[in-house]
Amino acid sequence: MRGEAAAVPAQAAWLRLYVARGTPNSARAEQNLAAALAGRDDLRHHLEIINVFVEARRALRDGVMVTPTLIACKGDQRQMLIGDLTETKRLELVLAILGTGPLAHDP
Repeated sequence: MRGEAAAVPAQAAWLRLYVARGTPNSARAEQNLAAALAGRDDLRHHLEIINVFVEARRALRDGVMVTPTLIACKGDQRQMLIGDLTETKRLELVLAILGTGPLAHDP
């Protein structure tokens, strides 16, 4: 789901990728995040890709000053990664810290 709020289980992580649509760094960030999430059905998450050209106020409310920026939240945990997400070890660490858990254990 892109840019929309939806009902997400309380145990799920929110991943918000703020991008400047049409720029090379933002396109790379989208590709790198998609690659990191591909085939990981062990992750419970809700992904939003937010174009700052359309939702600038939302970006500012979330403390986003540059793009691309990934904000990953679960409960009271909040992680922020700035850049095109080519540092896959950092991205994987953030996903692991959130411990989004296996989908197979859904009630």
